[in-house]
Amino acid sequence: MKSETKKRVAKILKIIAITLAALTLILVLVVAVGRLINYLKTDIKTENGIQEKRYVRLGGIEQYLYIRGQDKDNPVIIFLHGGPGGEFAYLAYYWQTQLEADYTIINWDQRGSGNTYFRDPAAEKPTIDLLLTDLNDLVDYAREEFKQDKVILVGHSFGTILGAMYSAENPDKVEQYVGVGQAVSLSEGDIISMIAALELAEAQGNAEDAQLLRQGIENETAFTADSDFSAMFETFMQCRALIAKYLPAEGVMSGNRQFLTGLFSPDLWLADMRWIMNVDRLLEVDSDVFAETLAFNQDSLPSSFDVPVTFITGQFDHTTPLSLTERYEASISAPYKNLITLENTGHVPMLDNPELFAELLLNALSAATL
Repeated sequence: MKSETKKRVAKILKIIAITLAALTLILVLVVAVGRLINYLKTDIKTENGIQEKRYVRLGGIEQYLYIRGQDKDNPVIIFLHGGPGGEFAYLAYYWQTQLEADYTIINWDQRGSGNTYFRDPAAEKPTIDLLLTDLNDLVDYAREEFKQDKVILVGHSFGTILGAMYSAENPDKVEQYVGVGQAVSLSEGDIISMIAALELAEAQGNAEDAQLLRQGIENETAFTADSDFSAMFETFMQCRALIAKYLPAEGVMSGNRQFLTGLFSPDLWLADMRWIMNVDRLLEVDSDVFAETLAFNQDSLPSSFDVPVTFITGQFDHTTPLSLTERYEASISAPYKNLITLENTGHVPMLDNPELFAELLLNALSAATL
């Protein structure tokens, strides 16, 4: 009888193992086919087009660029990702293809991020000043490589700090600047959103959530550039989740959908996955620039530009709220300035509604050149 039972159990385990293997194979095939379809849809075939991944020496180390465009003679956009450490190149297929007929777009994995980090893990850790030095080398490289007098800088979130500061200091190299989710004062933005979420948590009697939000407000109110960001990171992320819970926004891409968008990217490879999945490494590598970023405020941003400036903000951006961007836009002087709000989008409007984002960005870039 025991022998029969063992056989039955072994048979069941074998069926489970085969089923799991089959499901895994199906999942791998679905992802592979999806990645292939996305590659074929976004593959650049024009005679003078470019679709290259390359490493270029910037700031004394080799750094990763992903360059795409239908015509290499078009004006050049350098996209400055957020974070810090928030590499974005593998998502280019999803949001920027509508721009590639008119512009050559350079996605750059900044120092302390993604492919650039793994090229030289022992490289000097990033700071805002060091990243600005790297950016200057990248701008010079792009101008020479694509025979352009000037480039366009498009920054997102943390990348807008670099973009705004560099554009104001280097009008001889920058055609115009676009800040998407402009970072004005990240701690102030967080506190505004946490206070709004706290009021709702208290109204709904959710004492545990309310206490966590109070702790988050206290942490960011007291934060300085010398503070240890890693010590408050867990609370920081929990409060971000509570903000999303109490201040939901229709049209904003969910975390699960963003994961799938990345998974089906034809440009997501091992280094990208290793970077995205290891938060401890991110905190260790980017600790200094995280502290600088959270302590950064409007007083550190330029108040005067000699290039056209456009801000694009999601209607439901709770990381860099519209009210702060409006305040900053009103305070600056520039030969041309504009603030565009994208309805039903959040902090990453190019993912929430890529078609609308591309249309508005193209229109904004054209308007600023008139």
